[in-house]
Amino acid sequence: MTTAEPEMAQERLLQQLGDPRSDIRLQAIATLGSRGNADAAAALVECALRYPADTIAAVEVIRSLCRLPRGLFRRAALRTLHEQHPEATVRRAAARALADG
Repeated sequence: MTTAEPEMAQERLLQQLGDPRSDIRLQAIATLGSRGNADAAAALVECALRYPADTIAAVEVIRSLCRLPRGLFRRAALRTLHEQHPEATVRRAAARALADG
């Protein structure tokens, strides 16, 4: 595997966050979360806000964010979902994640 391949894979996953098919987005969300790359935090939040009716994906975004290292990116991403997501279920899940650290 060349050094460019992980970057290409990451870019493809980030593109899949904008896919209109929920199953494709869910797979990308879960994979990005399992990688623990804080660079994906903003894209994950954007995905949750772009598809507000897809609460399953939004909650999976929160789970993925919780797999990121504790720090500024993670906290800011969770706070954004807590403050801006239109679905109460998602806001509550983000609030719980924020309270847990």
